[in-house]
Amino acid sequence: NKNAHYIFILILFILSIYKHIYFQNKYPSNYVKTMEDKPLGYIKAKSLEKSLEFIHLKTPTHDIVSPGNLVSGQPQDDNEFGHYLAGFIEGDGCLVTPLTLKTLNNKSRVCSVQIIFHICDLELVKCLQKRIGHGNIYKSKNKKAIRLMIQNLDGVLSIINLINGKMRTPKINALYKMIDWLNKHKLENENHIIKLPLDMSPINNNSWLAGFIDTDGHFSIKGFTNNIKTHPALQFYICQREFDNSGSSLKDIMQKIANFLNTSLKYRKINGYPQFNITTSSYENNMVLINYLTKFPLFTSKYLNYIDWVKALDLFYNKKVKELKRAKNIPVNSLILKEIRIIKSNINKNRKIFTWDHLKNFY
Repeated sequence: NKNAHYIFILILFILSIYKHIYFQNKYPSNYVKTMEDKPLGYIKAKSLEKSLEFIHLKTPTHDIVSPGNLVSGQPQDDNEFGHYLAGFIEGDGCLVTPLTLKTLNNKSRVCSVQIIFHICDLELVKCLQKRIGHGNIYKSKNKKAIRLMIQNLDGVLSIINLINGKMRTPKINALYKMIDWLNKHKLENENHIIKLPLDMSPINNNSWLAGFIDTDGHFSIKGFTNNIKTHPALQFYICQREFDNSGSSLKDIMQKIANFLNTSLKYRKINGYPQFNITTSSYENNMVLINYLTKFPLFTSKYLNYIDWVKALDLFYNKKVKELKRAKNIPVNSLILKEIRIIKSNINKNRKIFTWDHLKNFY
């Protein structure tokens, strides 16, 4: 009868509320949501860490040091953190401004900031979440990616205050659009945000490039095989498409990076898609990069590849190492070749061990 039906519906409603309260209390901050178009459920962060070993690493040697247990090696620096975050967002972030104030269900729309990471960088994502003080972590279903999403007003304002005046690419237009929307619909006149211009300072003045490299840079060890025709090379490269989603060219910022690294900006098409490419190959321009990243370090797992890449670079170019090998009557080339091969076999896609001690020095 109808009464029984209504009672059944009421029980389901009460159970759904209880379930929501239960999860909120049990996992108030340390949880990850799986996501396609919407959250599908809650997963403990430790459970995701275990899944990383199986899905991505396929080894039980995934070494994790939780940022929550780390003691910062330096005081918080909002200014430098803002430059790094701006570079990261301009590389792999999205600033979303709603087109309307209400949804079809009459719910208020909000601005959001979404930042994409490789799944193995979960520890950094949790560190960023804690540093920003806002956001939820979403695991993209069937993809090796996770997202940090800031969808509340205070969180979005915090991001804007951090990166405003520190952006260097046409993505600044998305920031301006968001600021205009917030000034019009959410903020009182006295709280309006002033739109600051692009950062036109030298690229090595701050940590922006480090954030940008953490998203799109790559450290490569090529050659060093038994094939004498294979040319050995230790290279860094970074690629960007010719135009962003708004149709604006990325040539200016890529040219600025190329000039800083004393190398040329190349233009090419891959599968019909035009892009700009920067590659370092000489000892001199690799050292320019090393000097910069010593001052403004990386923080994703790419940092581990960078450190190994520097070791290989040192082996390849360091005359003192070569002299030491000669003193021991060991063929220099063969010994260096063997050591660099070992390094090469354990970086980038071949990496099986991830450590996070470097997060102690996060901004």
